[in-house]
Amino acid sequence: MKSFKRIFLLTDGQSNVKQWATLYKALQIKMLGVEIFVMAVGDSMSGINELISIASSSDTHLFRVKNMGDFEKVVKLIPVLSTNEAHWTVKIE
Repeated sequence: MKSFKRIFLLTDGQSNVKQWATLYKALQIKMLGVEIFVMAVGDSMSGINELISIASSSDTHLFRVKNMGDFEKVVKLIPVLSTNEAHWTVKIE
């Protein structure tokens, strides 16, 4: 059985220091086959380009929510590997 490695990054926006180091580490991690999901909480759009670069993809691995209530809703939509099936499913509880 193949195992999947994932990182879930919760942030309020862009890096405070050494943005280049953050982007470089994210690239290294992705090259190891690890998926990176990014969740930004708040309505600030500063740092969006950095978040796009960190996430494995901007359409399925990047989320922005206004508050923690919305955060909880989105977390339930993150794909999980079903133990009974060989494809991605969405788990909603």
